[in-house]
Amino acid sequence: MFNKDKKSKRFEIKEDQGIGLSGSLMVVVDTMTGVNYALLHGGNGLENMIPLLDSDGNILVDKKNPEL
Repeated sequence: MFNKDKKSKRFEIKEDQGIGLSGSLMVVVDTMTGVNYALLHGGNGLENMIPLLDSDGNILVDKKNPEL
């Protein structure tokens, strides 16, 4: 019952940085699609997750997964 196979994590944290008194900014990667997101967490409990863009306005994608 407790010996279930562990699933791989869908999201991995690439970078984590504190901003202000209780806020933080993380760069998170979706391991299935390779899409990079900025995850903003404020001290008031609000969170925003937005895709990161490159200089041409295209979504920033990591090509680590050979299936991508």
